[in-house]
Amino acid sequence: MTDPVPVAPVTSTTPHIHDVTITDLTAINAKTAGVGLGLPEAAIEGLTLRHVRLSAQKGLQLSPKRRLSRLA
Repeated sequence: MTDPVPVAPVTSTTPHIHDVTITDLTAINAKTAGVGLGLPEAAIEGLTLRHVRLSAQKGLQLSPKRRLSRLA
């Protein structure tokens, strides 16, 4: 069994990925659709994908995350 990742306190220097929109992106036959890594104490928030087409051996990996949406 793996040890859980320790959660650090949130400070003014804690990076925070939020309110990101990716529009009109196509990736065909990629090895991986993409990777987004936040921190346990600062999850990725507000990611929106619009008109995104991904074809990959491995899917899109986001961790940790909150408030994700895909718009046609």
